Amino acid sequence: TAIHVVNSALKKVFGENTRQAGSEVDPHRFRFDYTITKTPSKEEMAEVERIANEAVGRKFRVFKMARPLKDAEAFGATTLLGEKYADPARFVLINSGGWDSARDRYSLELCGGTHIDSLSELVVVKILKDSSVSRGVRRIEGVAGPAAVAHLSKLAGIAEEAASKLSIPPQDLPMRVDQMLQNIKELKVKKEQVQKGEDAAGNTETADLPNGSRLVTVSSKGLNMQALRSFSDSLRKSYPDDILFLYSETEGKLAFILAVPPKFSSGSLNASEVAKKVSTAISGSGGGRKDFAQGGGVLPADMAKFKTGILDIIKTGI
Repeated sequence: TAIHVVNSALKKVFGENTRQAGSEVDPHRFRFDYTITKTPSKEEMAEVERIANEAVGRKFRVFKMARPLKDAEAFGATTLLGEKYADPARFVLINSGGWDSARDRYSLELCGGTHIDSLSELVVVKILKDSSVSRGVRRIEGVAGPAAVAHLSKLAGIAEEAASKLSIPPQDLPMRVDQMLQNIKELKVKKEQVQKGEDAAGNTETADLPNGSRLVTVSSKGLNMQALRSFSDSLRKSYPDDILFLYSETEGKLAFILAVPPKFSSGSLNASEVAKKVSTAISGSGGGRKDFAQGGGVLPADMAKFKTGILDIIKTGI
C-alpha cells in the first residue's frame, strides 16, 4: 500500500509518464523503481513525500475488488508496462467513497499483493533514499508503518545524543553542523597556507650574532599573516635558540614576523620595538609583544640592504 501511495505521489509531481519499473517489500522497508527522464531535486522528492503523507493523514480507505479487466481502461487504472493480468483482475482503489465514487480517487491500480484496509495504518511514509538504477530508471527506498516509527524514533535518539554532546537543543543541530563545517573548511585553508609556506620558503639565511646565537631569516611569497604565524610556530622547533625573522612578498607589499626566544626577550631585546623600527623603514606599521611581533609595509627595492638593516637593529638591541 505504501508503494501505491508513493507511486501516485510521483505521478502528481512528475506527470503520468512516470511509471513503476519494479518493486520489493518486506516488513521493514519498501523499494520502488520508477521511470523518469531527469534527476529529481531534493525539493521535488520532499514534495512527493509530503503528498504521500497528506493522503495518509486523510485516512483514505483501501478497497480491493476483482473486476473485469476491461474496467482498467474504463477507469484509467494504473498498470505495469508489459504485465499480463488475469481476467477478472484484482483492482486496488484508494479513496474515501469506495467504488461508487471510483473516479474521485487518490490511486487506482491493478495489483495482486497484500494490502491494508486504511492508510491510517501506514502512520507515516518516509523516503530514505532516491538513487539511479540505470538510464531513465531510479529507485526509491523507504519505510512506512511501525518500521517508519522505529526508524524516526532511532533518528530522534541519535539527534538527542549528538545535541547533548554539543550542549545544544536538537533543533539547533543543523546550524551547529554548518558552523563546524565552516570551521573545518577554514582549518583546511590554514593548513594549506602553512604547507604552502613550508613549500614556499625559498631562502633560509643565517647571520651570527654577538652572543654566539643566530638570526634566521626565511623568505616566502604569497602568504598572509596567519600563515606566517603558523609557519613560525613550526620553524621554532628547528631553531629553538635562534631569533626568527620570516617575511612574505605579495603584490608589492611585505609582511613579516619576528620571534625572539626567551634568552633574548628576558634581556634588553624587544621584538615589538624592533618590529616598529623595521615597519617604519618600509612605510608601514608593526608591534606586538617582547618575544613576538609582526609588521609590514611597502616591499623594499633593495632586499639585501633591508635585511642588513634588520640585523643591525637586532645587534643594537641585544
